Amino acid sequence: MNTSDNILRWYAIFQLVSLESIDSFLPEMGLNFFCSEQLRPIARSFFEQYEKRKRTDDELESRILLEQTFDQIAQKMSPETTHQLHQWGLRQFPYEGSSSRSVFLWKTLLRRLARLGNVTSDLIPIAVPEYKVKIIVQTVQDYLGGYLVLAQRIQELETVSRSDFDERIYQTYEQGTSPLDLLIDTIESYRFRKTWEKINKLLTDDEMEMLLQWGKSQAQQMNIPSGSVVLFSCVQ
Repeated sequence: MNTSDNILRWYAIFQLVSLESIDSFLPEMGLNFFCSEQLRPIARSFFEQYEKRKRTDDELESRILLEQTFDQIAQKMSPETTHQLHQWGLRQFPYEGSSSRSVFLWKTLLRRLARLGNVTSDLIPIAVPEYKVKIIVQTVQDYLGGYLVLAQRIQELETVSRSDFDERIYQTYEQGTSPLDLLIDTIESYRFRKTWEKINKLLTDDEMEMLLQWGKSQAQQMNIPSGSVVLFSCVQ
């Protein structure tokens, strides 16, 4: 494991998977390769120890704790599962950074292409062959069209009684926010990546460049800085 990993990234991940209420959502997050009952005690132990240690602001201790946590996961589960979790955390978890910004921008642009939501800005024509545009639109509708349903499902979790440990996690959030906000972001990020993978397989390199140019033009139409629009890499 690379010890230069951002500690706060893993704090957020282990905090999220510590919640009992999210088990049914794990496959929708891309986490379908481990048993939550095995990981949860380790994740909760990390959460508890980090909460104690963060008061000292000792970065070295925090990194040692993170390494020990991954060692425990490897012993309890398997090295392969540990590697998968590590890669998921680095490449797919929607932590702050250029990757997360790119996901948000392209979700916005592709939803406009598929005419999802209430955006009223003009839709700029795209130079990609029409039959491929139709496939893209259908893909976007399939993967990114169910946001309101997802939000409703997760909102229902807020009314479910919480375990004592889950309540402790909620208490680390400011009023008006919830760890389930991160759950929505994680599922949305996973759905976007599945969408982008299909688009990347469908289009040639030249057509991907056409998509990029359309994205920049559409962004300007929607008052989004076009310089922020770059082709997304699924291996970020």
